[in-house]
Amino acid sequence: MREIESVRVVTPKGMAKSPTEAITLVESFEVVRFETPFTQFEVGVRYSNGDEIRGQFSDKATTIAFLRGMR
Repeated sequence: MREIESVRVVTPKGMAKSPTEAITLVESFEVVRFETPFTQFEVGVRYSNGDEIRGQFSDKATTIAFLRGMR
């Protein structure tokens, strides 16, 4: 059975390395005007069996739902 080995979420505000840290980062992120407009959250999940899932999400709710549903 595979287990989550690492989670990576990148936002203009920083990067998270665990599911809990990632959810907290996304929940606290406020879309404000940056020099470069915000377009998406980038998520990468690596599993112990070598599987890897990458996703790009344009809103907080979808990103958080994905992170909470990881197994």
